Amino acid sequence: MDAPTDSEPVMNCGECGASILDTHLKRGLAGMWAGRMLCPPCLREHKEKDMDGTASDDDLGGSRIMQSLRGAASHDPANYKRSLNTTGEGATRVRTFHSRLSENAIANLDQQINTWLDSRPGVEVKFATTVIGAWEAGQHAEPNLIVTLFY
Repeated sequence: MDAPTDSEPVMNCGECGASILDTHLKRGLAGMWAGRMLCPPCLREHKEKDMDGTASDDDLGGSRIMQSLRGAASHDPANYKRSLNTTGEGATRVRTFHSRLSENAIANLDQQINTWLDSRPGVEVKFATTVIGAWEAGQHAEPNLIVTLFY
C-alpha cells in the first residue's frame, strides 16, 4: 500500500474509514460509489457485486460509471417541460452514456443502458449514435465508447 506523503492529500473511505490517497484515485483503484468515496478494497467489492448481478440499486447508484450513466438530477425526466413523443416520429430528448474500452466496461455499459430503458417505460428510442472519443477521467483523457440515445 502506498504511504502518504506530506504533499499528498488523504481522504477517508465512506464505508470503512480507511485512508484514500490521491494515487489511488489517479490509478482508478478508489473512487465514488453510491455517492460515497470508497477505498480500493471497498470499491472492488462493490464492483464485483455489480458484475455478478448481486448489486442493489443503492450499490449501482453512485459508481463512477453509474454516475456518468445516470447523471445528475438534470437527467431526471421530471425536470423537462416537453412531453415525450411516443408516436414514433422525432426525438424530444437525448441521453448520453460512455464507457472505457474494455470487455467488462462495455458489458456494464450494456447493462446500464438496458436498466435505464427498463426503468423508463415511456421512453421510445428514436435514434442512436456511437463514437469512440477521448473522455477526460481525472487529469487525463482516455478513449471511451460514447453512446447517444435520442428519444
